[in-house]
Amino acid sequence: MKTTKWLQLSREEVFHSPFLNVYHDQVRVPNGTTRDYFLTEKSDIVIVVATTSDGQVMLIDEYKYAANSHMLVLPAGHVETDEDPIETAKRELLEETGYTGEEYTYIGRLYESPVQDLHKVFVVKVNNVVKKINPQYEPTEDITTHPISLETLKDHIISGKIVSCSTLGALAVTGLI
Repeated sequence: MKTTKWLQLSREEVFHSPFLNVYHDQVRVPNGTTRDYFLTEKSDIVIVVATTSDGQVMLIDEYKYAANSHMLVLPAGHVETDEDPIETAKRELLEETGYTGEEYTYIGRLYESPVQDLHKVFVVKVNNVVKKINPQYEPTEDITTHPISLETLKDHIISGKIVSCSTLGALAVTGLI
């Protein structure tokens, strides 16, 4: 694998909001050419691969505005300032599904779009989850929990019912697909 990196010459913030920042960088690429590059920055997220004692995978059906569609995805959420990915995973799993587990394992990190996104996607695995509470959703959340078998999960992937890159990546790095 090559190790040559691009040199950042300057960075200007061109848009700022509580949810998204956009930067305009000037960079020098390995051949010496200087070019403009635009990057987006959001808070890091955690995606939770949770399984029940009988091997079912916890998915949620949630409306995703940018896709204008309901999607089957793994539970996920933003990492709060100074929050550990494991703590985020515990919080998000409980908030979105009402389930909790005992042993949470940090698997690693992914990038959704390393061409332009600066944020990271942390993957956390938890086995033997059990229902603890009935989730209380925010008014903007339209979520339904769906524990499904590995066979059904694979069928959903092949048939195009699961299309989220983060969900597919997390399932892959945990060895479920």
